Amino acid sequence: MGATHPERSRASGEVEGRSLAPIILLWVLIVAYASFFSAYTLQRHATLNTTAAELSSIDQAMWNTAHARPLEQTVGITQALRFGPHLELILLPLSLIYRVWDSVAAMLILQSLALAAGALPVFAIARRVFSGATGAGDRRRGEWLALAFSLAYLLMPSLQAANVAGFHTTALAATPLLFAFRYGGEERWRPMWGWALLAMAAREDIALLIGAGGLLLMLSEGGPARRKQGLALLLASMAWFATVTTLILAAGGATASQDAQQTGVQNLWPGLSPADLPALWGPVWRDTLSSLLRSAGWLSLLAPEILLLGLPYLATLAAVPQRGLYPEMWQVTAPLAPVFVIAAIYGARRLQCIIERQVPFSLTPLATNATIISVLGVAWLLVWAGSSQIDRGWTPLARPFQWPATTEHHRTLARLAGQIPPDAAVSATPAVHPHLAHRQTIYVYPEVAGATYLLIDVTEPGETGAAETRAQVDRLTGSGEFGIVDAADGYLLLARGAAAQALPDDFFSFTRADDRAPEIAVDAHFGLGLRLLGYDVVDDVRWRQTHFRFYWQVMGAALPGDLVIRYEARTPAGVLVDSGEQRPLPALLWRSPAQWEAGEVVITETAPWFLPRAFAPTLQVTGGGQVLQPELSVVDPAAVPAEVAGDGTLRLPGLARRDGRLGLWEGPLTPIDTANAAFASANWTVRLAEWSAPLSVAPGGELTVLFYWQASDPAPVDTTVFLDLRDATGRVVAAANGQPTWFTPRPAAAWKRGSDNTVGVIDARSLAVPEDAERGKQRLNRAVVRAGPFLQGRYPPLKAAHRPPLSFPSRSPFPPTSPVPPT
Repeated sequence: MGATHPERSRASGEVEGRSLAPIILLWVLIVAYASFFSAYTLQRHATLNTTAAELSSIDQAMWNTAHARPLEQTVGITQALRFGPHLELILLPLSLIYRVWDSVAAMLILQSLALAAGALPVFAIARRVFSGATGAGDRRRGEWLALAFSLAYLLMPSLQAANVAGFHTTALAATPLLFAFRYGGEERWRPMWGWALLAMAAREDIALLIGAGGLLLMLSEGGPARRKQGLALLLASMAWFATVTTLILAAGGATASQDAQQTGVQNLWPGLSPADLPALWGPVWRDTLSSLLRSAGWLSLLAPEILLLGLPYLATLAAVPQRGLYPEMWQVTAPLAPVFVIAAIYGARRLQCIIERQVPFSLTPLATNATIISVLGVAWLLVWAGSSQIDRGWTPLARPFQWPATTEHHRTLARLAGQIPPDAAVSATPAVHPHLAHRQTIYVYPEVAGATYLLIDVTEPGETGAAETRAQVDRLTGSGEFGIVDAADGYLLLARGAAAQALPDDFFSFTRADDRAPEIAVDAHFGLGLRLLGYDVVDDVRWRQTHFRFYWQVMGAALPGDLVIRYEARTPAGVLVDSGEQRPLPALLWRSPAQWEAGEVVITETAPWFLPRAFAPTLQVTGGGQVLQPELSVVDPAAVPAEVAGDGTLRLPGLARRDGRLGLWEGPLTPIDTANAAFASANWTVRLAEWSAPLSVAPGGELTVLFYWQASDPAPVDTTVFLDLRDATGRVVAAANGQPTWFTPRPAAAWKRGSDNTVGVIDARSLAVPEDAERGKQRLNRAVVRAGPFLQGRYPPLKAAHRPPLSFPSRSPFPPTSPVPPT
């Protein structure tokens, strides 16, 4: 670790055997990380990007602890101790910060500081490891290598994701774990035990990582003291985990919060079911582990014994339902980041030693082999760490990065929240909840229970749907139980026993466009004086949630009272995946089109949803008992045009997700095969020119096949397309039929002539694949199409010579239709 009394050279600014530059740069990185993520998390909180489950569920328990009510929080409709989901003893001392600074901002800043501080033990571990492998007395090279690993640690997307996911004790465990490993490697037992105990105080399952570290300490090279300390650490951590899970948490199970159902902690002891283990190898976890490996330059694979430290903890996560597509964004994966970065350090050292032994000659007279290897190693590590940050990080370097913009809606919240007495019991919607949680009792709306005030954001896509929120508000105010105190920009402040009053006009400002204009212009005129100006596509790349803002204008007189606007999203095969009936639009619930004023521009915004890889939004307007046929004006000749279906539905341009990003549909996502199958009747001929289908599909999923039809004229009568899937024996295992469809029905009689003087359309057809397709080892290799009962021909098979049979993997990371939303 250096001389006991080093001599400082004032001229060089170095300590004997060391350079001050890496130390200075290390602190610059730590301060930069802590400063940025403190500001970023505070901004996310201010713009309603934190929720009750991710922030105030812990924040309220800490605030109550600071006010002599240890770990008390509101669970459902009761007051209970924060026992059941987890035991987080670290919250007891941390709560004292609220005696100094009574703001949740204190905890968000503290979390950023704690994670940034983890770069210090990473630097110390790497410096110790590399200083012993780079030549006698030359520690400077080791310090620069250590700085590179510290930077890689701070760039890890999993670590940053935990930083921005509200406030969680698992994130606080990362730095104590690193310090415990550092001091264990240095055989400094007292600080090792101190940091290990602090890590276990963060959450009970962190003891699994500490126990694995104790086992590694026992098996590593060293004297009896190392084996003795390792055994003691293993036994102590396992005893703590067993005691907490079987006694303490079991006793608190009756008052456990809903988080317990998500984490499955109470089901982990006495052991994990073997049936749970295959979940670790599913596509979601493979994606997560590969991201962790990539951010450490894949060097962790060279130290598998270190990676095994995370196996017990990782195995417990197999019992957690897979929420969404990127579990690296859960806070629970934060304790794995130290394991992967430590393994990368030891893996890099191992690789360095191997290369130096295999290259006995000097590579260049200008530098030693050790220097060249170190430079190349740093470049390799930082390229991978940087690319991982660009793809999935949370800094401005990342492609998905967006600084949350503060709007008038966010600023309005303070006005309404300031009218609630600090000691009042409150019920608030999930995103509003963290801004009011510093009180003894606060419920998550729609729970009302003993609340005397309700603060509801009707625009928030929370656990309660927009229709249920409207119905409950009407019931509470209609019965006289609650009255409206104030309302503005979609917020409702209700008080128990307040006098009844109508909603003020300021409440409806969330429906008005004011000076906003649509990003995509359409200009579609419906009858009765309604005009669609355009729309916005709002896509959350990280969670694959998409929603739309439609801009409407009333042209002339007021709209009729029976006018209805219907929104839907459909796959290319016409499968319904989202609609305003399933998730009503708040603007239409609270202010019907009949209430819109002449000339004003109104925004109707859909709820974010997990839409499939390819889809298109559609709109239909009815009034006076009939569908209003839209008339389209050409706004931009270069733009992809909207299309009016035969039933009066306006289909907006199709969208597809490629490499995680949403864009205009530009062609099939699957291989394209040519075909030359002609179907003819006495007075019409149609030819199948091309078709496309995926090479594999999950059992129980949907297989979508695309066709491109060409004809010389529109069909004189309607046409039906039949699609069969057959196995190798010719047995039909799935079938579908219907008129040609491209998001909406495209009857052959309505096909339009193109610039080449022919008519043609893209047609999509979806088949439900049997659940037993894999169990029977069936390899479907034949698709047969038949077009209409009046057409002649023998139904030629759609089979190309170069195309392999259709295969069935065990599971697919991207369901072809509506994916299951995160829990």
